[in-house]
Amino acid sequence: MKKPTVPTNDYPSMLSLYNNRILTFTSIQNVAKVFKRTEENDKKCDTLTKAIYLRFCDENAGYISFAFTNFNKYALAY
Repeated sequence: MKKPTVPTNDYPSMLSLYNNRILTFTSIQNVAKVFKRTEENDKKCDTLTKAIYLRFCDENAGYISFAFTNFNKYALAY
């Protein structure tokens, strides 16, 4: 068996990503609110959030949907 080149405890776990606010969870009902609040915060702070949102699909079990925030200030959300 091949040994990993990086110790196992160096890999971030889902829990550590969540605790460090890199990863968060929300329901499908709140996705529009998340986009709206992100846009409002960006306008208020004159920032540009770059994020990828993923959602486990209810309609197609086993699939993941991706949504991207704007990568420039003048584009519409994907």
